[in-house]
Amino acid sequence: MVAVVKDTTPPWAVLAVGDESALDSLITDARGTPPAFDEWRGGLGLALPVGQRVVSALGGALWSLPGEHARRGSGLRLPLRT
Repeated sequence: MVAVVKDTTPPWAVLAVGDESALDSLITDARGTPPAFDEWRGGLGLALPVGQRVVSALGGALWSLPGEHARRGSGLRLPLRT
């Protein structure tokens, strides 16, 4: 799901990926301070931490649902610049 959150400063472009039941909470998390991103996912351990650092450098955030719900979805937000 792609959404634009306009009720924040700056407005955000948000991409939420996951179970349909998790999408609303991922978009809600984009309005405030998203939960900390859990870098432990297995594999080589480089792709997500590097991606998170790139997104942070652009002023955005990368996050997943907290706790046992982490596998149900994750989100990415970037500030919209006009």
